[in-house]
Amino acid sequence: MIEFIDSFIPTQLSAWTLMILISASVFTCFLSTAAGIGGGVSLMAVMSIFFPPTVLIPVHGFIQIGSVLSRVAIMWRNVAWPVFISFGIGGALGAFTGAQVLVEIQEGVLEIAIGMFILWSCFGPLPVLKKESTFKLGVSGALTSALSLFIGVTGPIVAAIIKGMSFDRVRHIATFSACMLSQQLLKIVVFGLLGFSFYPYLPFIALMILFGFFGTYFGRHVLYKIDERSFKFIINLILTILAVRLIVTGLVGM
Repeated sequence: MIEFIDSFIPTQLSAWTLMILISASVFTCFLSTAAGIGGGVSLMAVMSIFFPPTVLIPVHGFIQIGSVLSRVAIMWRNVAWPVFISFGIGGALGAFTGAQVLVEIQEGVLEIAIGMFILWSCFGPLPVLKKESTFKLGVSGALTSALSLFIGVTGPIVAAIIKGMSFDRVRHIATFSACMLSQQLLKIVVFGLLGFSFYPYLPFIALMILFGFFGTYFGRHVLYKIDERSFKFIINLILTILAVRLIVTGLVGM
């Protein structure tokens, strides 16, 4: 069985590593189902152990497409499309502008940036956009899409911006998912134009997306029963350890 799995995964991963990452995909989808956010950051932190940032960010982005695409497909009637359009236009400008800077980034800087963002997502304040504004949404889309090229995940920031618009729960989730879908697609396009080849990672990406669906399904029935305060403490502790590891690795690499 191990040999069979090992035959269609990227050469730098072993079958055992694949199993660890699949388990992480299931677990982080549990987290997203229970808390509504945080799964993408957690998966990024775990994947950072096994992938360098130049592979981690584009591959993680592709996996995240699978997690948001299903929600958009089911809830598209609830998407606030003017928000999506403004955010997407700004996102396109930000992503392609950020790509010009990305190619000049010094080795080690990406690890430090990802580690710092993970710590901030656990303990830092999040921004609020209190009313819909085409200009502000465009700027938000540009900034977060540019940032996503460097830190990989900006879900907590985007969710906080959408939350400030006081949508009902369904409209919030649908609009947030649509905005994140546009951001992840832009990221894939940018990294493709920069020469990154996704082909060797497609089987791995497909497995991560598939098992993520299982995690989402079972998460609805399991994680809502866990004490929320204890659960968040454990998650923040794990993320903090992984973030510190990234920062130390980045400093050594510089």
